Amino acid sequence: MKLSRIMVLLAFLAGTWGCHPTPYQKAYPASAHGYSDRKFCEDTFYVQFVANALTFPDTLNRYLYRRAAELTVRHGFRYFAIVGDPCPLTQYHTEYRSQEDERARIDSMEVEFPTWGTMRMTIQCFQDPQQAAGLRLIDAQAHLPKDRRPKQE
Repeated sequence: MKLSRIMVLLAFLAGTWGCHPTPYQKAYPASAHGYSDRKFCEDTFYVQFVANALTFPDTLNRYLYRRAAELTVRHGFRYFAIVGDPCPLTQYHTEYRSQEDERARIDSMEVEFPTWGTMRMTIQCFQDPQQAAGLRLIDAQAHLPKDRRPKQE
């Protein structure tokens, strides 16, 4: 009886050791958890962060803004604006068939559904606030860790 309790406890501990929130990291194909980005043009970027279910939504949001800020500063800008709202969406391929006729052809389409642990947004970067007519600018430095912020002159 005592041996079985120890085995259950060891199995539980082994199962929980690997369970932790996704850290701030680049997404690699092996895990797919972390940030990824794509450059559309000189001042516009697509940013995405994929996390596991143990990562809280506010942490996920903070990671997404941090990556946006890093891209902004790296490319010589000071501010960024979100072009469209941050989206917690994932794209799924769905297939469907008409219910009236089982022999009807199968149609397919790409559909986006809310998903836990994925956020993405498109940002546009600016150096001068005057260039961003009507856009709500975000100071990139406010979303960088203190030790990674550019030094003030």
